Amino acid sequence: MEIQYSNKNVRKILLSHKEIQRKVGNNIGKTIIKRIEQLRATKSLYEYIMFIKLGSPHHLKGNMNKYFSISITGNYRLIIEPLETKLDLESLKGCSKIDVKGVLDYHGGREEWIIP
Repeated sequence: MEIQYSNKNVRKILLSHKEIQRKVGNNIGKTIIKRIEQLRATKSLYEYIMFIKLGSPHHLKGNMNKYFSISITGNYRLIIEPLETKLDLESLKGCSKIDVKGVLDYHGGREEWIIP
């Protein structure tokens, strides 16, 4: 799958082991990098959601309904946006490009972006 990043800051942090470790620590940083590499290794977002399933990927609701969430820790989630106009499973079979928005903690009624 092709991966792009929502802005230069997100790209800088997520493509540098040193930067990501400085931002979130070694263990969380390794997990984020691992999830991104797992996404990159699949042909489509559908394949990741239906067959790989690492990090319990799921479609978000409400004001974030165009995004998907992948677990990093108990509260931290990698937020991605499929670059597809429709988000039903059939359409996601052809979705081979995503935009990584960053890492978010949206639990407890808050939205705290960890990265950027």
